[in-house]
Amino acid sequence: NLCRTNAAVKCAAFLDAAFHFEVNGQLNLEGLQKPFLAMNNNNTLEPEYVFWPESTHLFNLATTNAIIFQIANTRHFSFFDWAWYYPSQYPQSRVVDACLVSFYNKHLKGQDDHLLDQSPPKYPDENFQVINFMTK
Repeated sequence: NLCRTNAAVKCAAFLDAAFHFEVNGQLNLEGLQKPFLAMNNNNTLEPEYVFWPESTHLFNLATTNAIIFQIANTRHFSFFDWAWYYPSQYPQSRVVDACLVSFYNKHLKGQDDHLLDQSPPKYPDENFQVINFMTK
């Protein structure tokens, strides 16, 4: 909600985030009209950690500058800081990092490498390809 209401926040990236629309009523109704990137897992074996429907809802409310996708073969805990400390154990962090850098460079520095103009290539390998890529 801070991103929605604070002009100092220019954009937001969500790493498999739960938006808790039940307590963020305005976000649920108005969405986030600032650039955002939402990356989600695609693991259906842990339904308590499936936040793709929430990201899709937020995307549907956006009018522009929204990107959402899932990364194949990931779980909720694929999107946390251990991946930066133990990258060999979390190879999917390479695609997360590349997309974060590209997104923030574009929206905070005005440097667009066009990585997120379309679904990023299989990176670092087929096991962690980007799926269900949508952009506005």
